[in-house]
Amino acid sequence: MLLEDFQTDRIENPIILWERGNLLTLAVSDNPRNYPPFDPQWIEHTIRFYCQLRSKLTIPELIIHSQAEAASTKYLQSVIDKFK
Repeated sequence: MLLEDFQTDRIENPIILWERGNLLTLAVSDNPRNYPPFDPQWIEHTIRFYCQLRSKLTIPELIIHSQAEAASTKYLQSVIDKFK
């Protein structure tokens, strides 16, 4: 990583194990970490999207079938419809 990477926005302070001079320590201390603001609306939308995606993946129409399987399903449905 470059020294400039530590002078921009970041969400955590790194642990400095070794450095030459105090350049990295100064860059980290001059530019405090900045957590993104908490947004409950974003969390709600994300959870809603995940639930919708999960429910759509369980719908049988989204499962890819072979042509033979689709034909046999169509035939069986026509047999069932005759008995109705």
